[in-house]
Amino acid sequence: SQFVSLPGDDKAAEHYAGIKAHLATIGQPIGPNDLHIAAIAFYFFYHKENLVRPMVTGVKRVRGAVAESRHGSAALAIILLATSGVGVYFLINAAK
Repeated sequence: SQFVSLPGDDKAAEHYAGIKAHLATIGQPIGPNDLHIAAIAFYFFYHKENLVRPMVTGVKRVRGAVAESRHGSAALAIILLATSGVGVYFLINAAK
């Protein structure tokens, strides 16, 4: 397979569930973006893994994984990102 699937981290899930439950009890629920930022910080400090670079580049080094050739190119990704940005710009301005 092109993608490597790693087992989930039950300890991290339990930790997040406890925080989410506590914040909901005191009337300050955590949103999905906050969860994403918290997960990135947790992995950076607890697991010593930087998740930002793999999210931006689409490439993550995994110990013991066999490297396979990548499909696509950075140029195509930049073109798609720019096209998406222009599309969002026109959608926002069309609503005004």
